[in-house]
Parts: sequence; C-alpha cells; structure tokens
Amino acid sequence: MSTLQAQAARARERAEQLERELAAEQEAAEERREQLRRIFDEGLVKSFDPEATLAMVLDFAGVQPNPARDRSVKLPREARAESTADRDAYRDDPCGGAPAIPTAGARARRDRDARRRARGPHLG
Repeated sequence: MSTLQAQAARARERAEQLERELAAEQEAAEERREQLRRIFDEGLVKSFDPEATLAMVLDFAGVQPNPARDRSVKLPREARAESTADRDAYRDDPCGGAPAIPTAGARARRDRDARRRARGPHLG
C-alpha cells in the first residue's frame, strides 16, 4: 500500500469517525430539545424570563459588571400581551383538580341561595 493510499484510508476513517460523533451530538441535542418540550408542555415551567436568563448567562461567563443586573442599565422592555389562559383556568378550577373545601363564606352563600329557592322564585 502506497503512502497516498494509506493517507486516503486514514482520512476516510477520520471522516467516518467525525460523522459518527456528529450524529451522536445531533441525537443528544434532539433529546435535550425533546426534554425541554416535555418540561414546557407538562407545565413544569410556567414562563420564560429572558432578562433573568441573560443575567445568569453573563454571570456564568464572568462578565463584570453584569449589565443585566446593573440598576443603571435599562434593558429594552418587550410589550407582553396579557395572557388570560392561566387566569381562566384558575377561575374554572381554582383548586387545580383537588377537591374543593367550601369556605365559611361559600357555605353562607350556598345556604342563603337554598333559602331563597325554598321561598319561591317570585320572592327572590
């Protein structure tokens, strides 16, 4: 085997090794993305705060002073649309699936309404 053939064989082996490593990295990245999707879908993370994330990244990088934590630095504010989904879900099921325990006020209203119904619809 000539030196050129040996070099070509080594280059092919190295290329195959790099392809395997790349495929493994892509698979690991896809698993991480899927794990994050599950976390968000299951509601384990309610919201994402980009300012806090930026502050943590800059802390990790060792940036001093950290502009995300410095009070004199004003980061641009993003106009957020008010989400009523959580509020509506709470209104529909305030106990989040747990059995509701009536409070004193709820019992009083229930009893008052029962007395009104017993008197008749015209007396209110």
